[in-house]
Amino acid sequence: SMLIGMYLAEKLGFNFGFVWDNITETQDESILGVNEKFIGINLEKKENIFNSNFIKKYNLDEFDIKKNHGFKLHSKIRTFDEIKSPPFENEWGWYSAGVEGGLPSNWILNCNEIECLIDIKRIFYNLDFKENLRYIISQAVNLVKTFGEDFIALHIRGADIVYGDYYKKWSLQDFVGDKVFPYEIALEIIKRHANANVKIIIFGQDVKSNMKLLNYIIDNKILPKNKIFTVDEFINQTFSSLQRVFFEINLMSKAYAIYSPKVSAFSRAAMMISGKDILIAYEDIFNAQERFDIIQRNLFSLGLNDLQIARSLFYQYTLSLKLKMPLNICLEILKKALYFDRDNDAYRIYIIDNLFQTYQHELINRYLKIILNNRYD
Repeated sequence: SMLIGMYLAEKLGFNFGFVWDNITETQDESILGVNEKFIGINLEKKENIFNSNFIKKYNLDEFDIKKNHGFKLHSKIRTFDEIKSPPFENEWGWYSAGVEGGLPSNWILNCNEIECLIDIKRIFYNLDFKENLRYIISQAVNLVKTFGEDFIALHIRGADIVYGDYYKKWSLQDFVGDKVFPYEIALEIIKRHANANVKIIIFGQDVKSNMKLLNYIIDNKILPKNKIFTVDEFINQTFSSLQRVFFEINLMSKAYAIYSPKVSAFSRAAMMISGKDILIAYEDIFNAQERFDIIQRNLFSLGLNDLQIARSLFYQYTLSLKLKMPLNICLEILKKALYFDRDNDAYRIYIIDNLFQTYQHELINRYLKIILNNRYD
């Protein structure tokens, strides 16, 4: 959001400012922000990220400015002149758009994508970061020089959705499912690169599942160990959670290509600071039927834990609906997802929805009684 805001301010001749919110994913958090099941994101104080001159020049925390994702700015196609001319979103101007809307070239007429990416990369590298973060940028650059060949990044997004209570509350919303990258599909992408002259680095918050994927690839001789890695193999173990994330996003930006879900702020940000359109959504590689079949084929191959399996099954369920499969088949997939994640009431709601569509009202009544007796608190 800051990068896009600074880009737009530069293009429009506007002033730029930012407010800061310290965000922490704290569920079961242990040292260094490493969760028992996944690595959370800890957004530290602005003073730990930027030098004081940058903060003095741009920070607006002393003003009463509410948080906003900037959806209005990218909600319709505009020209630069239209954005520059009143009426604005607020009397002081616009909230910057986040990466959810994609590059400004997606929603601003005559905004050249190639030039936009080059400008955003320049803005990122000119940010007045603290010296330790500057050093991390150089570490990522120097590491890539040692590879001797290109690498692709697999950004297996979704651990916070699989394990975190916050996203489970939103499981009924499409925007949650769009962020998940099933491991079964990641496995298929790796297989397709078995004979390519590139290295592969697995990125993602679920360290244990990443290792299971890596070990499966090596044990089954799909790739040798010198061709595939998890990002944890390159991370300094003294890094804080913020330093770890900063290293990852900078390393990812050096990839030849980034494979990710269609909606992922992290991988989109990495693409932006790369200065090139290197992002490939797995949904654009495999159609819905292919994705359904891949999950069916690979579901139990990696030995993932129950919650990961449940989430993959739920993704398969959403695909079954898109493919207009018989509702009884869709229901069986959903029941399997609930079997592996008994605490996810979103799956129970989907089961009830399925039963409504097949007019099984008596069964719905019985099922609701069971839920109320066993789940209502």
